[in-house]
Amino acid sequence: MFKVVDTRWRANMNNVQKTLNVFKFCNDEELKNAISEDINTLSKVYKNLESYLTMKRTNFSRMYFLSDEELLKILSNTKEPRNINDYVKKIFENISLLVFDEDSMITSIESEEGERVALLEKVSPKEYSVEIWMNAVESMMVESIRYYILEAQKD
Repeated sequence: MFKVVDTRWRANMNNVQKTLNVFKFCNDEELKNAISEDINTLSKVYKNLESYLTMKRTNFSRMYFLSDEELLKILSNTKEPRNINDYVKKIFENISLLVFDEDSMITSIESEEGERVALLEKVSPKEYSVEIWMNAVESMMVESIRYYILEAQKD
């Protein structure tokens, strides 16, 4: 849907450059109808995008801490999971970094103070959507912290 609107917009702008009489161009009824139709199409695209982002946020509620623009950047860069580190401070309180190994597995978390906690199990972001592996990171974070606290109490 968006591509159709974009193509038509670009064609119209090319016609604007070629037209010497702006009033003639602006009074074209077909152009007015096309622009009106494009506005309606863009409204539908925007509603679908909002619905998609809401679904992603519903699947991982911490995504509500991100703006639409930030969430779109994350979702559009799923092939490079390390990019999540640009936003991890907003997603998890006092976590500034997810540490990845050479295989792009998440191995530990790091606080803003530089304290690092190794996860009990590595989390793989490769085969899953962002909200699924972020849920796995959150669960492993809780499990790991719980384990280390219980181990510290034994000493």
